[in-house]
Amino acid sequence: TCFPRSLLVPDTNNTITRIQTTDILYFTANSPYINVYHPVKKYLLTETLRSLETRLSTNQFVRIHKSCIVNVEKVVSCRSRLNGDYDLELCDGTLLRLSRNYTAGFRARFHRHTPD
Repeated sequence: TCFPRSLLVPDTNNTITRIQTTDILYFTANSPYINVYHPVKKYLLTETLRSLETRLSTNQFVRIHKSCIVNVEKVVSCRSRLNGDYDLELCDGTLLRLSRNYTAGFRARFHRHTPD
């Protein structure tokens, strides 16, 4: 399967900007939009997380909550909340909650990206 290496996102002044998927930190649902968190700024896409998830590389992006998909390569640490949930810290200091329902899928991908 061929995954997009970039996304076209609406930007200011009626322009469309191409951003590399490798640069994206994470996505969150903001119905009827998706927030695209990029190191430079936040973009809005008119799409659902579910439809976007089917187009993204499962090696790079993983759902961590019903309303959040994270770029595994941007996760620097994972700390247990002792209730089955976890706090993920991203390279920019952002903290995201990993829901217990998505722990197994996240762990499988996170460990694959962790250097020995």
